[in-house]
Amino acid sequence: MDAIFSKVDPVEKLEALLASESEKVQAGVLLRLLEYRYGKPKESMELSGAISLREVVQKARERANAAGTE
Repeated sequence: MDAIFSKVDPVEKLEALLASESEKVQAGVLLRLLEYRYGKPKESMELSGAISLREVVQKARERANAAGTE
């Protein structure tokens, strides 16, 4: 790792990436920095009442299909 950092200053590289004309590159860098600072958001699913595993899987598939069409 030291060999890499002796050739590339990571702070300068981050600054250059944040100055990129590509919003996709900027967003990627900011996302990684936020994850490093605050951690990745936790995903959770709340269930209430009686529900079968089959129903959970079906709902998960429905959500995945809906997310794929947006």
